[in-house]
Amino acid sequence: MAMKSGILNGTDMILFVQNGGSAGTIADYTAIGHLQECSISPSRAMRDITTKSSGGYSEFLPNTFSWTASGSCLYAMDEAYGYTVLFTKFKARTKLIVMFGDPTDGANLVHKGEAFISSMPLTAPMEENASFTVELQGTGEPQYGAASGLFA
Repeated sequence: MAMKSGILNGTDMILFVQNGGSAGTIADYTAIGHLQECSISPSRAMRDITTKSSGGYSEFLPNTFSWTASGSCLYAMDEAYGYTVLFTKFKARTKLIVMFGDPTDGANLVHKGEAFISSMPLTAPMEENASFTVELQGTGEPQYGAASGLFA
C-alpha cells in the first residue's frame, strides 16, 4: 500500500484514544465520538540569550519540545468514546495513548504519544447543539511515522 498523495481532506484526520487494548494494532484505538474538528500542535520553547552585546536585538536558542492535541465534539451522553468516558479518565488522571491522523492505510503518516487530559469545557447554548472540547497535554516524546510502524 502507498500513503495518500496530494492535499488531504481534513475529514480523514481523526483523534483516537487507546481503548484498553495492547496498542499493538489500530483495533486498539477508538475515535473520539462525534468529532467535528481536531488538531495537534507541536511546539518548541525558546530560551532568551539576549545580552548587552546583542545590539538591541533579541536572540534565542531552542529549548524543550512539547505538544498538545485537541478535539471539538458534539455531546452525546451515550457515545461509546465521548464525554462520559473521557471525563472519567480526566478525573482519574489517566495517562492516555493518543493518535492523530488517518491510519486507514498503514503507510499513512500519523502522530502517536502519551497525554493527559488538561481541560474539557462543555458548552450548551440555547436551541443549539451541546458540545465539548477535549484538550490533551502530551507528555514525553511523540512519535510520527507510518501507521503500520507505530503498531509493531
